[in-house]
Amino acid sequence: MSELFDTVKTVGENVCMAPAARPQVREALLAAARAELVEHGRAAISLRAVARRAGLSHASPKYHFGDRSGLLTAIATEGFHTLARHLSQVHESDAQQQLAALGRAYIDFGLSHRALFELMFAPGELHATDPELIAAQQQAIGALTTAVSRLAGVDATPSGTPKLALISWALVHGLVVLARDGALQAAATPPATNVAELAHTLTDLFTQYVGDDLAGVNTNLLPTRHGHHPSPPTHPRQGLLPAQAIPGQKSQRSTAVSETAPLRPGISTADP
Repeated sequence: MSELFDTVKTVGENVCMAPAARPQVREALLAAARAELVEHGRAAISLRAVARRAGLSHASPKYHFGDRSGLLTAIATEGFHTLARHLSQVHESDAQQQLAALGRAYIDFGLSHRALFELMFAPGELHATDPELIAAQQQAIGALTTAVSRLAGVDATPSGTPKLALISWALVHGLVVLARDGALQAAATPPATNVAELAHTLTDLFTQYVGDDLAGVNTNLLPTRHGHHPSPPTHPRQGLLPAQAIPGQKSQRSTAVSETAPLRPGISTADP
């Protein structure tokens, strides 16, 4: 009789535990959490609300993610993987155009997934040292590192160009934040009506300046010592796309850039 009781008890425990252990339950919780994030923002996300939305027991989120930060970390990790896939679809034969296109793609992702983008760069809400999160962050920033290294014509070594990749990332990330908060369009004169287009234009200008500087070309995009602003070079797209590089020439500044420190693992610490 005792053996029968133990068998029934074991079967009952398996029946109770099986639903929580199924992969589709975890995905249902993540889908519910993503919906809560979009509708209410990350501050309103709770394990109980996510479980209720998914139609699961209140214990399910804790079973799969441990705590609220674990759940948010899983969402952020997915976000970085999605961003990496988005950037991997950018293919330009010209190195300078590749970097510019990656910047525009990054901006489009950030402005199209505002709540997710904000969460991805909120280390205080996440388990910032989670290995999967760090790996996903590095995968996403890796596209920029590769593009910058290609543009500079050097390998992405510790003594190479990763810091320029960090500068490039900081620019496009900052543009997303400024555009998201309404500051970028308000600062433009006259005020911008299409903030994404404005951010794209600024990205193209920055990339042209970097590319020309690495090639030793004076683009005259910065003011002189006397405060004058010479006109930018003529180009079919008003000087916003790459000018023809001069083979074999590099400026002193490009040498200084190539000797900067490497990009540190993980990019969440640079959240604006």
